[in-house]
Amino acid sequence: MRPRVFTAIKEMIGLQDPEVCFQCRRCTSGCPVAFLESDYRPHRIVTEVNLGRFEKLLDSDVIWKCTRCYKCTEYCPQRVAPSDVVLALQALATEKKGLPGEYRKMIEKVAETGFSFEVMEVANRDFEFYDRDSLGLPELKSPSKMSILGKIVKKLGGVE
Repeated sequence: MRPRVFTAIKEMIGLQDPEVCFQCRRCTSGCPVAFLESDYRPHRIVTEVNLGRFEKLLDSDVIWKCTRCYKCTEYCPQRVAPSDVVLALQALATEKKGLPGEYRKMIEKVAETGFSFEVMEVANRDFEFYDRDSLGLPELKSPSKMSILGKIVKKLGGVE
């Protein structure tokens, strides 16, 4: 009998059944994060789920590295959708211990300014830095519907 967590993951991902994964690793070969992060391997995440090792994944930061490019899902010959498995694990981890601090900060920044991060300077090939003004670009204005955006973020539990 499968643990409740496995059932919850299968319910969240719908038709994509992680149990049909035969570990061809095509998902990992197409994943840009796996190319950059040695501990992020979509096929391993699916294996851990199939073996019932949920706590390890739910307590790890590895599930938060997915960029949602869905290349793993495109590459999978079994239509397992590792990206949806990761999304389900993130939802369960959030229920268990809340959002990671970096995500919370980003949500708070969106609620406060309308942007997910501060306006930054850019660098050219010689590493000379320029701000928007020096490039003749107008100042970025906050979205016109900030009050609505703040309400949405608050309703979703993003900020107190």
